[in-house]
Amino acid sequence: MATAIGFVIIFTLLVKCLNILTRRDNMRNIQILSLFVTASFFYFTTTISTIIHFLFIIILLLQIRKKIVFAAPINIYLIFLTYCCLTLTYSISLKYGIMMVLKLVLPLLCYLIGYAIVDSKEKFIKFLHLSNKYFIILAILCSEPIVSTFKPYIKIFVSWESGNTYIFVALMCIPLALYALTNKKKYLIESLIFSLPYITLIRRASIGGAVIASSIFLYFKKGFRAIIPICLGMILIITAALHIPSIRERVFGGDKGDVSGMSTKELMSTDNISSSGRDYMWAYTIEKFYVGNEIWGCGLGSMKGFLRGNVKGETEHFEMLHNDHLHILIETGVVGIILYAVFFITVIIKAFNVIKRKSKDYVVRISALCSLMSMSSTLFCMYYGNLLSELSAIGFSFLLTGIFFKLNKQ
Repeated sequence: MATAIGFVIIFTLLVKCLNILTRRDNMRNIQILSLFVTASFFYFTTTISTIIHFLFIIILLLQIRKKIVFAAPINIYLIFLTYCCLTLTYSISLKYGIMMVLKLVLPLLCYLIGYAIVDSKEKFIKFLHLSNKYFIILAILCSEPIVSTFKPYIKIFVSWESGNTYIFVALMCIPLALYALTNKKKYLIESLIFSLPYITLIRRASIGGAVIASSIFLYFKKGFRAIIPICLGMILIITAALHIPSIRERVFGGDKGDVSGMSTKELMSTDNISSSGRDYMWAYTIEKFYVGNEIWGCGLGSMKGFLRGNVKGETEHFEMLHNDHLHILIETGVVGIILYAVFFITVIIKAFNVIKRKSKDYVVRISALCSLMSMSSTLFCMYYGNLLSELSAIGFSFLLTGIFFKLNKQ
């Protein structure tokens, strides 16, 4: 019942967004876009919701197609997507291969929406203020005490149930960008509130991504003078992880680090997230799917179908690989991972070069900062997480990147 109500809410919001966003030169479309981003990115975790969002964004882009321009990094991503589609020809699980294509296309569509709709510095600042206001409420609601207390009543937000905290790492750039624009210290406090979901749950990958994002922000504000506080902060985090028992157990898994005596199914389930358990998963899938398919991969969806227990002849039912980079490498081979890496590296270098140029318009530099912080932290989190399945963090990072390339072009 709760899931059905959730779909009704999302569908109503999408229809309203489509009606307003297509109106020409209407500042209200930024408010609706912010609401759409806030609500929908928490609903990217099911197959049905992925398809609904895919169709909605396609319709929206058809309405604003005259504003869409493909820049160099996106052309690289299009080549990557084309190659992924070719790998479907030898995939042993076409169903999951097609779904994976949709999930890889959705970030591209988010990029195009950001590029087409947020087409001025005024709209970008408005988008930051509104998104910050909406997301800070969700950051509080998604902290561990609230989730534990009210979990039975918030099932309409699927991501809350799965403990997805990666989105808040990507979102961390919003209050920090507002602080850079206004110098109001309240935004520094709000950036700490954005960290509540992964701090209270002690999510290792999310905390690591947040450290990377914070380091980039410090470099933006202080230049090379930021090196000392960045190093001190990292030393403090490592010291806490090594010497505070409660934190050490959550970070390194405590007794879960011993995988002896566990069945293959137990080792490869989401209940066991220890480092050694993941190492076992990675070694197992590399041996089964990557060896012998190093160049071209085993085909998009092949490994995913096996993990979900839907490949004919396989009886084990596993869950997630917990490493998106390895996932792409195994299914698309060296060719696929190189194309994917080149896209991210191109965006990061472009954004980094813009934030260094003090002669550049300050708001454009802030948009580059947002893209750099979100893309870099997301790329880090992908090594330990399943962001390609949850999509929220990647989608938002691509949205911000689209805004950056639009403003930088002007």
